[in-house]
Amino acid sequence: MGHLKIVSTRGFTLVELLVAMALGVTLLFGVTQIFSSSRDSARLQNAMASVQDGGRVAVEVLSRDIRNADFSGCLRDRTTLTNGLQGAPSPSFYDYYSLDTVGGNTADATTKVGSKNVIPNTDTLQIVSAAPVCPGVFNLAASLTSLAGDITLNGSCPGGIDDGAVLLVSNCSQGEIFIKTGGANQTIERDNSTAFTDKNSNSISNSSDQFQALYGLDATVMKPVVFTYFVAQGQNQNNALFRRENDQSFELIANVEDFQVEFGIDNDDDLAVEQFVAPAAVADPQQIIAVRTTITVASEELVQGNQLNRTYTATTNIRNRTAPGG
Repeated sequence: MGHLKIVSTRGFTLVELLVAMALGVTLLFGVTQIFSSSRDSARLQNAMASVQDGGRVAVEVLSRDIRNADFSGCLRDRTTLTNGLQGAPSPSFYDYYSLDTVGGNTADATTKVGSKNVIPNTDTLQIVSAAPVCPGVFNLAASLTSLAGDITLNGSCPGGIDDGAVLLVSNCSQGEIFIKTGGANQTIERDNSTAFTDKNSNSISNSSDQFQALYGLDATVMKPVVFTYFVAQGQNQNNALFRRENDQSFELIANVEDFQVEFGIDNDDDLAVEQFVAPAAVADPQQIIAVRTTITVASEELVQGNQLNRTYTATTNIRNRTAPGG
């Protein structure tokens, strides 16, 4: 005869359930806190990395362009460089090869660089240097045999060189600025019967159809390159630092809150900075031998409800003005 076995199936009490739920909530809260802390830490690291990368890029590119300001080949003695241009008013050598600000000390609501509105109360910086007349081509294929002759380049320029382009020809002992008035392919002609309109709407022409020297194979032909730095609205609708090369602007770094410039002035030609001044206080741009830039970069994403920002200051010497003979 079988036996019926009764097994007790006692469940959890209400108190036990409440304790278990409390422990579960506590563990879940701890895991959530760890996740939130890790997420905030990752956001902070990403924000710091983006800010540091932006500041590093800005300082490196700015410093490189500032160091190369006033470059004119191997020519070191500026007194041997002749301005062969005339106009109304007559442009000087430093109208094309100089370092100065654009739009005064600080931008206002009406300041523009190209088609972009510069953010008020930020500075703009213009740097002028020289580069090969076309990529990879700058030296002569043959020496001049006549002061009234044409320059022949050792290579052709894709797209050619526009008539009216301001050019610099120099060797290591002398040089001159002139306008290309004609020629094709590798030939550059110079005459004084054709006038062109420069970027400031001045009518400019060559003062002579002759060169100052019979430039040889050691001579180079270069063109002015103008870099302009300014702050304007960027692609993400935040302010950005722009770098404009001649007539083309592109966004260098995003999320820039401020950009300020000071110029190091050498008053006594001892190749040392006597003082740093604001752009509006510069009496003679040719006394500038160093540039101090200050840029404030912010993170695009918020970290605990706030933007992370860092300010980077760099002082760069203009090596073409501080080197002996420069």
